[in-house]
Amino acid sequence: MGQRCCICKHDKRLEIDRDIVKNIAHTKIAKTYGVSNQSVRNHAKNHLSRQMIKHVSIREMLHADDLLSNIKELVKKTETILKKSEKEGKYMISLAAIRELRSTYEFMCKTAKYLDERQKEEVQKEEVQKEEVKQKNEEQEKRRKQLKQKGHYHQGLSRPQISFNNSKNNLLSC
Repeated sequence: MGQRCCICKHDKRLEIDRDIVKNIAHTKIAKTYGVSNQSVRNHAKNHLSRQMIKHVSIREMLHADDLLSNIKELVKKTETILKKSEKEGKYMISLAAIRELRSTYEFMCKTAKYLDERQKEEVQKEEVQKEEVKQKNEEQEKRRKQLKQKGHYHQGLSRPQISFNNSKNNLLSC
């Protein structure tokens, strides 16, 4: 039986999980909690709580919504200033408001492009992970069939049975 993950049994597992989810560098986490960098990487890849990941995703979405609301409010204020300055004939203020709007829209476009690229990367990463799991399952099933054909596979056991001939104490099969 393999060793249990040292992060999973660590006293500060919750803090380590939070640091991983916050995207703090694995080397920094390893130094902070006195574990190996490889252990942190392995834990992040295989053992991070789905609830933790979901919670952080929700929090990030709420934060993004809040930022978007702030940007929308900024755009409304800038548009109000633009309309007012045009009515009053203050064209320098109007030009400044136009520049501000353009800059804000440019920022929003760049952000949308970045988020779209990140989403595509995440989808590709999920597809690769699904394919790896599928291949692993296929390999395990192929191995089970091979063991079954050789008569070494017993239902519920993942390892072949070993039997000894009592008279000679020789290994008969593996």
